[in-house]
Amino acid sequence: MTEAENAVAIVKEFLVASMIPDAERAATYMHPEVKITFTGGRAMAGAADIAQFNGARYKWVKKALASLMRCSMMITL
Repeated sequence: MTEAENAVAIVKEFLVASMIPDAERAATYMHPEVKITFTGGRAMAGAADIAQFNGARYKWVKKALASLMRCSMMITL
């Protein structure tokens, strides 16, 4: 597996955990000091904040994972 393919696999696992939602599992793919900003300047401290935010907005969240592989071809590691 190439570095790009490995990176895509990690992102897919993170997104799957986020969609379930399993914030505890999703957090294992994130750096402890991660800083995430959603559109509108909404700061998220970690996976639990993301799950809470999405849970309040959406009944169900599903990401299109197929497009990640195409994006990985543009990544320079």
